[in-house]
Amino acid sequence: MRFTRTPLAAHDVAAGRVVVHPTVTGSGRLLWHDVLDAVADGRHLHAPAPATRSAPQEQEHAVRAALKAEAVRQLTVLRAHRIDWGRWADLVNLHRTTQTDVVMVHHAIPSPDLTHLLRHCDHRVITTHAALRSLHPPAGAAPGN
Repeated sequence: MRFTRTPLAAHDVAAGRVVVHPTVTGSGRLLWHDVLDAVADGRHLHAPAPATRSAPQEQEHAVRAALKAEAVRQLTVLRAHRIDWGRWADLVNLHRTTQTDVVMVHHAIPSPDLTHLLRHCDHRVITTHAALRSLHPPAGAAPGN
């Protein structure tokens, strides 16, 4: 539970840290919409509406624009063990093509496909709560405090 609560307490759009607790469906198609909601943090963003009915490319474009507009440096996605492999690949691509660090909170043994994907990208595995806290300081605190 604390591996979920710690990142949630760090959600601070103004500090460039966004935490997403995604809606998990069979297709994972709501992930981009969930990211937009988390970046908006209760404010109105100029994104394609309704984002869930847009084509996946339009949803992803809206996410990229929102991350840039809000200067998001860290995007944490909870429940990553429930996200399909295609969404993982999309998030790895998002990291590679933006200035946003993507942190995935995954509570299961990685599948062979995920293991293969991770072999081909920079990543690190965090298994201690102290390491997680160092990545996710409470909202209003500077990273590393």
